[in-house]
Amino acid sequence: MIRTSKPKTPDAIFTGDWHLTESTPICRTDNFWEAQWKKVDFIIDLAKDWECHIFNSGDLYDRWKVSPYLISTTLKHLSVKVLKSLMFVIYGNHDLPQHNYENAKFCGLYTLLEARAVSLCEGGSFGQELTLEKAYSLVSPSGVIRKIGMLHEFAYPAKAGLPWPGCTARTAEEILDAYPGFDVIITGDNHTGFYIIDKDGRLLVNPGCITRQTADHINYKPSVYTYFADTNTVEAIMIPIEKGVVSKEHLTKVEERNSRIEAFISKLSDEWQVAISFEDNLERFFEANNIEESVRQLIYKAMEGKVQ
Repeated sequence: MIRTSKPKTPDAIFTGDWHLTESTPICRTDNFWEAQWKKVDFIIDLAKDWECHIFNSGDLYDRWKVSPYLISTTLKHLSVKVLKSLMFVIYGNHDLPQHNYENAKFCGLYTLLEARAVSLCEGGSFGQELTLEKAYSLVSPSGVIRKIGMLHEFAYPAKAGLPWPGCTARTAEEILDAYPGFDVIITGDNHTGFYIIDKDGRLLVNPGCITRQTADHINYKPSVYTYFADTNTVEAIMIPIEKGVVSKEHLTKVEERNSRIEAFISKLSDEWQVAISFEDNLERFFEANNIEESVRQLIYKAMEGKVQ
């Protein structure tokens, strides 16, 4: 169950969908570059203070093709190789060229792995299945061994209903049923955090994104989840955020533009009688727009070689 009292030292931190980027999301009104690193530093500091590992369930980067500047900045902030802390990762779809695991060696996350800044959990990257043989075994303070797997696959609680019409993604419950040997499965891709517990006390944790990059997250509170292996429980830790830095103004502008376009189309339908013949319509377009004769001839030639 989720803890309500002051937590003991956790055994791990669950996070995912960092989507680190040099671009500023259209909905943000602040210095997003600085804001995202504050979130990263907050998570890293927790790991240092508690001397526990971080499990990141994919999409560390927003795009697979990462600039040297973004990689070097990431290396600067991911100083998790201190004391007993490590960060384990898998590839998300955004991390992979063409969303293909076979192209992993060409992406920015691969560079971090080669630099030994992070460690790869085998299995569970985008497009891959989990196998119990490759599960991470975490030993609790009392000696209980917990099998942990990460899976970059969109998941949602069954009780929440379909996240969009026609959604074919597996529910969190279905994913737990598909991998019975795991005590915990950490999923990515769904940017809204949640967790569920099945009848056997097994966990699926979807940490959600750590930054708000779309207007629909204007009221969203990003979190990480601290994990306690002895009891196989988690607690959500809110990531500090700035208020009033996510705007919907760009959506209003789009709505206004769409209204103008609809009004223009409506006016055309009232004033412009569409002829049955395409050629007649083309002639009327030429006349209405004073198209030069030389241009007309080129267009006619393109129409089955017909010259007027």
